[in-house]
Amino acid sequence: MTRTIPYVHSGRLTGSYREYVVDPPKFLARQRARHGELFRFRIGHRHLIYLERAEWVQHVLHKNHANYIKSLAYRKLRLLLGEGLLTSDGGAWKRQRQVIGPAFRRERIRDYFALMTDFTERMLVRWRGHDRINLNDEMRHITLQIVTKTLLGVESQRSLDIIRHQLPLALRYVLDRVSSPLPLPTYLPTPKNLRFRAAMRDMHGLMQEIVSSRGAAEANDVLSSLLNGIHTIEPDAKAQPRTLREQVLTLFVAGHETSAIALCWTMHLLGRHPQVLAKLRSEVRSNLRREPPSMEELAALPYTAQVLKESLRLMPPIWLMARESLGTDQLGKHKILPGDILTICPYLMHRSELYWSEPGRFYPERFDSNRGADIAPYTYFPFGGGPRLCIGNNFAMLELQLLLTRIVQCYDFELETTHHPGVEFSLSLRPRNEIWIRLRPVDTRAISSTFESTRMH
Repeated sequence: MTRTIPYVHSGRLTGSYREYVVDPPKFLARQRARHGELFRFRIGHRHLIYLERAEWVQHVLHKNHANYIKSLAYRKLRLLLGEGLLTSDGGAWKRQRQVIGPAFRRERIRDYFALMTDFTERMLVRWRGHDRINLNDEMRHITLQIVTKTLLGVESQRSLDIIRHQLPLALRYVLDRVSSPLPLPTYLPTPKNLRFRAAMRDMHGLMQEIVSSRGAAEANDVLSSLLNGIHTIEPDAKAQPRTLREQVLTLFVAGHETSAIALCWTMHLLGRHPQVLAKLRSEVRSNLRREPPSMEELAALPYTAQVLKESLRLMPPIWLMARESLGTDQLGKHKILPGDILTICPYLMHRSELYWSEPGRFYPERFDSNRGADIAPYTYFPFGGGPRLCIGNNFAMLELQLLLTRIVQCYDFELETTHHPGVEFSLSLRPRNEIWIRLRPVDTRAISSTFESTRMH
């Protein structure tokens, strides 16, 4: 017998928008406690279904993924990203994945590692003489440098400045439209609309410059894969310049935002848990020399990997995802109809008492395979799952491991304040306020040798 999905009633025109927008996970957790692991609710004119059971998540993201496409909220991101890898579906997405995928294979990531290391060393040198840094700014800067050079082959201050200044403005504009129940039309000449148009003109101009300046696609990066495979993605030659701009802009957004956020939260959690930080320091400093580590040396640091996995469990940068059903489906005894929008919250799934012991505790050892750690499928999915698993997940984890290891190797750090920075639940799980840390060099000889090698380039 088919069961009716419980409904969260609200007498307001905007439905549960007011309660949801203040603290989305708190709202969802409260309704879950009241209605169970599956319930309907309304935000403005949108009717949504929330689900929180691992086998259902696996069904939607993996087993029956062909029945589900990105939701309307993702499609609204096309205003910024067009039909890029993040926002496309169906055959268009498959063609893009086929072209871009080889650039993220292990042998190609190994080629990127030297560039990651170079930018990391430059950052450590830049920190010399500073006793405090703004973690939010520093992590955004280093991850933007890495993605610009490794994925696109670009290293110019002008390019970085345009992206750093215009991308947050454009992203904020689009996210405000996604979350608003009644957004104003984009054609109206409002100050926000005009600023967004100006930001998009600047970024599209830069994307076109990057693509045009490449010439023959001989470099070993993602842009080369795009240039070589553009006819597969977009057969229409007239549309190819636009398609390339959209793909490059998608790489900028997806390639640095989540990594920067993950590093901020990891270092914040370490600052609030000195025993974990002490154990991490012990592993890094007892196993590594003064020089930057190799990929093999990073792989031999199990506790470092556990720290990052635990940070991604508690604070997954992509905290919410949504899918729209194309046809009729079944979750348990509940019928899903065409057009239903299903929402999945890794932030809450990762903290569920059904799947985790002491879920609110920062405890990296829970990921220690030598202790019998056994993470059930789709109870932990910071990079998504199924065919749409994040294409750059291995790239991101290597980047996170390198940056965290090298920072701990060269510096002692502590939070300037123990106050929580707050959480902004937007497209990603951003710190609401700035995180400042105090620095003290641990091994000046290591930083000095880094400085000398960097100066010689």
